[in-house]
Amino acid sequence: MGSEEPNEKLIVFRCDGTPETGLGHVSRCLALAEALRECGFVCRFFGRFGAGAADMLNGADMDFDFSAGETCGKKDLESTLQTIRKENTKGVVIDSYLVNESYVETIDRQGASVLVIDDFNRLERYECAALLNFTVAASDLQYPAGKHLYLLGPEYLLVRQRMRLQRRMSKRRIGDVRRVLVAMGGVDTLNSTYQVANVFLRMGGDLSVHVIVGRDYAHHKELSLLVRHFSEGLIATQLIDLADEFAWADLCICGGGLTKYESAYMGVPAAVLSQNVQQAEETIQFSGKGLAVDLGMTGESSDAILSTRLTELMANRDFRVTLSQAGLACFPEDSTRRAAEAFAGVINREG
Repeated sequence: MGSEEPNEKLIVFRCDGTPETGLGHVSRCLALAEALRECGFVCRFFGRFGAGAADMLNGADMDFDFSAGETCGKKDLESTLQTIRKENTKGVVIDSYLVNESYVETIDRQGASVLVIDDFNRLERYECAALLNFTVAASDLQYPAGKHLYLLGPEYLLVRQRMRLQRRMSKRRIGDVRRVLVAMGGVDTLNSTYQVANVFLRMGGDLSVHVIVGRDYAHHKELSLLVRHFSEGLIATQLIDLADEFAWADLCICGGGLTKYESAYMGVPAAVLSQNVQQAEETIQFSGKGLAVDLGMTGESSDAILSTRLTELMANRDFRVTLSQAGLACFPEDSTRRAAEAFAGVINREG
């Protein structure tokens, strides 16, 4: 939890990780925080954190405190401002789909350099020092002109430190698919995890399947009964990161959020089953650049359709090689460090 000692190179991360928001915001902020620590900064997290997010923050040895009230509400803003002021903060990173223009502007007025992590160009104005959007279509969005430093596109992808190290060490194997990773994200309200695992079981074959679920996953018992039928079936709950799993896997089936980016970064061919409309729209752009197979939205495809499409993907080695190579080419190994160094430069100049 938070320390009372002020630090001359402190950056506060304002994000949430709850069963409602999922864990993607915390994960990508942790990636940036790890890289900023490499640049000599001290990082502290502030927000609404459920048990799963707290596990991730503790696992990264990151200090954190809890915000008062709902995100973007009066109490939340007051407690955020209090944290920034008492800690002599030099930089603030804001990553939330719930904040508005006024919230960002009020924090920016405190004197710290503010970086907003944004995916969809939601706001009419961005009163901040820098804006980061690593999605594949970021450069196509019409962001408002201004003094901001724009960090747009895959060259600024945020991935965890262990994943960066694992990519340097790993050699991609694109042979027959023997090891399948199923990782639908920290929130899986429609239980697509079970559907995908069940489809692979019915397909038969000598597959090893690792299934990753969030701490709040509600169907663990039923999933356990299913997964034990694979020759090597494993369920892992709330891993700190997926670096080792990507190094193990021949194929990843994931949700439409951050995991598909991580899979492409690691050169693991992926098929994406989006969890909501926003994910589905962004996955169309992602797959359109040859970075994954788009399976549509959860609940829209029958087991038979999923089985057919996954069977075709597993049988087409050349296509999976193309997916792997496209991911490695699109996302530079040092993308996270690039983002951290760019924001550090803003802080140093404004300071």
